[in-house]
Amino acid sequence: MFNDECVNFSEFVGGIGALGFMPYFRFRKSKTGDPKEHDHIAVICRDEPCSGAHIARVCVCCIGKVHVNDYDGFKEAISPETYDELVNLITNFSYTDVDYKAIR
Repeated sequence: MFNDECVNFSEFVGGIGALGFMPYFRFRKSKTGDPKEHDHIAVICRDEPCSGAHIARVCVCCIGKVHVNDYDGFKEAISPETYDELVNLITNFSYTDVDYKAIR
């Protein structure tokens, strides 16, 4: 899958916030320097009924490494437009070149 547009770190974090979700950062590779580790951003739902659920996890230091969790009722808990925007944002960020999406 190829991305429709490149999304940098600031655009991604701002985009998920604008959609009503919260980023949770786990930067293990940056902290340890271990190349086997990864730097992840988890996308957390803020609204009921799925408040606190990890909706997705995206790797900042890889291309295409993304996990989307489709919890029961999550898709139905938000509007179809918001769901589509969230999936597009996650996909575009995941498939953006590592140098472009790097934290600056």
